[in-house]
Amino acid sequence: MNNLFSTERKTTLSGWLKVHQPEEFNSHLKLQKFLFLYETFCKVSGDEYEYSSLKGYEKGPVFANVYADYKHRNDQFSSEVIEHYEMGASEIDKDKAKSAGFLVKILTDKELSDLTHKFHLWEAKKDEIRSKGYQIPLNENDLDGHDFEIVNKLKSMYSTNYIDSVEVIWFNQKCFVIPNEDYVRLTQEHQNVLMDLSLQDSLTSPVYLELDEEGVLLVD
Repeated sequence: MNNLFSTERKTTLSGWLKVHQPEEFNSHLKLQKFLFLYETFCKVSGDEYEYSSLKGYEKGPVFANVYADYKHRNDQFSSEVIEHYEMGASEIDKDKAKSAGFLVKILTDKELSDLTHKFHLWEAKKDEIRSKGYQIPLNENDLDGHDFEIVNKLKSMYSTNYIDSVEVIWFNQKCFVIPNEDYVRLTQEHQNVLMDLSLQDSLTSPVYLELDEEGVLLVD
């Protein structure tokens, strides 16, 4: 059945994203960032992880085996990741998957690339990457204390309880986060306000929203 280049672990993880966050799965960049964040969360926590086929590209670390499958045999890849996830879902750390998934949901492609550029794992090879463009092998030994600090900060930003309690809305490349109970109360008028807000360059994304008892939109 499987003539994919991706390992079973990567197809299973990719299946988690396709099932739970299909929109992010449909972005190859976001899939790659999800996989990188999940594996790095695992490494920093002392859990099993897999960095095989990790290469440096201009937009950050990329698992080249997944890249090849996603780009050149996408129909097969998209089908088999579901099968692998159904068989191996219990092997996934759901909290880490939710954390990585939430980050790729609330950040733009550029923000995600900029984030992974901060890792010494990528930065150590940045001159070679920028000279040759892609397929530069990354050495996990370059993942240092600075990188661990980034990971621990990312992991502490949003608890899984918080992630489960909110909805994410996008307007014009600007992300809005709102509690589930307020999301269902949004009206067309509220959405028009969000559209206007999304055009304000001074507003930093993600933007956190609430509705008060009278339905007034509160912006943090």
